[in-house]
Amino acid sequence: FYILVGKIYGSKVVLHIHASTFNSLYGEKSHLIQRYTRWVMGLSDAIISVSDEWKQRLGGIVPGEKVISFRNCINLDSFSPPPGNHPVERVQALFIGSVGSRKGAFDLLEALGRLNSRGCVLPTCIAGYEEREGDLVKAGSRLKELHLSDSCELPGTVIGEKKAELFAKANLFV
Repeated sequence: FYILVGKIYGSKVVLHIHASTFNSLYGEKSHLIQRYTRWVMGLSDAIISVSDEWKQRLGGIVPGEKVISFRNCINLDSFSPPPGNHPVERVQALFIGSVGSRKGAFDLLEALGRLNSRGCVLPTCIAGYEEREGDLVKAGSRLKELHLSDSCELPGTVIGEKKAELFAKANLFV
């Protein structure tokens, strides 16, 4: 809809497709809807993909010259461990992303619960925004049910210095 409005008003349109929703937007639809989607996407002046793989996939739907691969812009230096060989005193796991079913946060909680019930405690931080409304509350409730409150942290969305601290503390990335 916004692409059409933008083009009607003579605006340049840059489209960014989120891979997690693309299959439901395109792949699972009828041929008629796929054709309409290709037409609308083709109206855009550029399409941003988050990887070369997605550039190829999108290039099979719209003219490839419109698709630009634009990787996630993260300053890796601020999240890198200091140089040298440092012995690990304690394992600290970090999951950072959307908290919900799609990215596996609830599966991770279940796995941590299994480990915990066998006497193997894995300190873990599950950080990120909720995938769907109520997912953080649901994750927090499940964390308590599985008796993980002492070993698992659920801070929600983290940015800036707090995010850098979590990366610096962690030595196992999920």
